[in-house]
Amino acid sequence: MTAAATALKAVDRTVKNQTARNLRDVVPRIWTQDTITGQTRTRLDRAVFRGVRIGATSTRITLQAGTSPMIPADISSAVEFGDPNKTFETYTERRRGQSVRVRRRTQNQLPGPIRKGRVVHPAFRSVMPRIVALYVQTVVRTIHEAWEGK
Repeated sequence: MTAAATALKAVDRTVKNQTARNLRDVVPRIWTQDTITGQTRTRLDRAVFRGVRIGATSTRITLQAGTSPMIPADISSAVEFGDPNKTFETYTERRRGQSVRVRRRTQNQLPGPIRKGRVVHPAFRSVMPRIVALYVQTVVRTIHEAWEGK
């Protein structure tokens, strides 16, 4: 992969653009919503990680997960990696016309800490060898076609 990326630095801009175009066409077929759905365990997982996308350029492949405007980023990272701070939250609420201080664990529904991720990272880890192989093949094929003059 390093050799392909280095070779891509030395070629013409049109070859880089063609490589990016080819990658953008093929990579989303590998990374589908079914890849994520196979890793989800709860309805919360399915709700947070709906619409996970992957983007490809000639120099990098980016993964966009938990970027929905409806769900804050800190919630998606807490669902993916767990929340070690299951702390108490203190707030006031009104009961029968009186103001009462309530102390609760408001983050109990989140999973415990998992360093390697629960949904997106294991799914990406399973798909990554195919994406890397595709990247290298696309770079080599595009450079070869440009060299032949096609």
